[in-house]
Amino acid sequence: MSGEIFISYRRDDDPSAAARVRDGLAAKFGPANVFMDVDELLAGQRFDEELAKALAECDVLIAIIGPRWSEQLENRKASGERDYVREEIAGALERRIVVIPVRVGREGQLAPLPRQEDLPDDIRELVLHQKHDVTHEHFRRDVDKLVNDIRKVRGSSNKLERAASILRWAPGLVAAVGAVFVGIVGTENVKDVGGWIRSIFEGPEQPPVEMKSRTSAWQKKAAGVYIGKVISSGKETKIYTTFSEGGERGFYRYRNNDVRVGRIDYINGTLRSCTPQKDRVLTCEWIAEWREGTITATFDADFRSFNGTWVSETNKANNIWDGVRSTEEDVRQQQAAEKTAADLAASKSEADKAAMIKEAQTLLAELGYDPGEADGLRGVATTDAIKAFQRDMGTASRKIFGQVDQRLISALRVAKRTKLRDDRRRTREREEREKAAAEEAERKRLARSLAPDATSIPATKALGDGTGCRQLSVAFTSQVPLKEGAELCDATGRKTARVERIHDQSIRFLVNGAKTLTCREGEACAFDWSPSVHFRVTARSDPARGIQPIGALLPR
Repeated sequence: MSGEIFISYRRDDDPSAAARVRDGLAAKFGPANVFMDVDELLAGQRFDEELAKALAECDVLIAIIGPRWSEQLENRKASGERDYVREEIAGALERRIVVIPVRVGREGQLAPLPRQEDLPDDIRELVLHQKHDVTHEHFRRDVDKLVNDIRKVRGSSNKLERAASILRWAPGLVAAVGAVFVGIVGTENVKDVGGWIRSIFEGPEQPPVEMKSRTSAWQKKAAGVYIGKVISSGKETKIYTTFSEGGERGFYRYRNNDVRVGRIDYINGTLRSCTPQKDRVLTCEWIAEWREGTITATFDADFRSFNGTWVSETNKANNIWDGVRSTEEDVRQQQAAEKTAADLAASKSEADKAAMIKEAQTLLAELGYDPGEADGLRGVATTDAIKAFQRDMGTASRKIFGQVDQRLISALRVAKRTKLRDDRRRTREREEREKAAAEEAERKRLARSLAPDATSIPATKALGDGTGCRQLSVAFTSQVPLKEGAELCDATGRKTARVERIHDQSIRFLVNGAKTLTCREGEACAFDWSPSVHFRVTARSDPARGIQPIGALLPR
């Protein structure tokens, strides 16, 4: 079950690339000579023991390093979680076997190797071993070079190991055996001694690994590139499927529809263990990132297309996976067209994003925050203003925190409408308070203008104590203190105005015994006499001081 080449990888890093590397090595060295846990471990086995056993029997360890390798190392070190990958590499370094760091990913986007000082002590020597890169764009070329390097370094290592072993236990073996050999075969055959001795160091020539092919005659016809679609849960995605020569394995890539607008992103996967089920029906295992399953493809008679279904552990439905035979040039043209469309979408998206950022900056400024200049660029000031707004609004979700999107714009617009409504309400309340304060100030001013103040007028001097009718001319010049019951009349005495009630801010009269007239403080009033008498009133009452309601009739 174990193999001479051990594939060490992180499942949370780039497992699909690791599987492709494994398939590439297995094609050259044979599946039995390459160990990868997902292929070799059986149900019920203790994986830690099986990993240790395979590691002890291997002579080459391939350390797959993807974009998240260092991050996962730090996370496990910080959490104290057991790190099997670290243990695998440490064990290989301790045994002094061949260790090859292999970086995987897109060309120009490979993760850098970690610095030696950033690694734990037990795997710090990893970066001292020469690395090898396997890119998606040049996968076959890079894997072929890796195969050649493994053969060369393995041969060199084996020669040194054999030489060291022989020299340890038999320093004089070569000379002694050579002398005996010459004595036996004669001097005419001395020239063959060198080759015989060389075979001691190099070992017998190893025959090439023979791999039993499971490929049927028609399966080889399926090899090629197909452009089609996959459908899952009603969602359609374009997919490029390639069956390798012989049809036993392959790879595929499909558009990732979950990325932001204007960005081309593909998810890559591998096909392996492709087995014919019946005529023109092929079943393969597929692996992509953290998912895996099977695909069943039925090819037409001319192998120009296939219709298939796929399932996974989490999705048992028979989802569509099909393709039409194309060429590499067709694939390049398709992807170039997708990139052009994506670039146009990206250009429009960038313009829309700039407009959205500018609107957010304007709204934030109107709401009293400081986003900086409204230039459509999300700088530090804008980000801080967004965070402050979201904290104030209670929407500090990590998913949108500090970001500019439509949800933020909607929230800012609502906040602006609410602010305008609140501003109008506060303005009305302020105006009402100012009006009330002005009226109160005017009332106090009028009260101060009375000389003497009406509240200080002795009750005995106010009309209404049986003093009779007080005659008023058209233009009277002094105030007339009043009490309830006081009577006013014109010069003839026939037209009268009797004080019925004095309130805090008004006086009510009964004019000519029939008509009621209520005069409020500060207002201009007049008795319906001829000629008319115009006046204004002030009214006071202070029961606490024992003063009955008292008012005053003032000249207008």
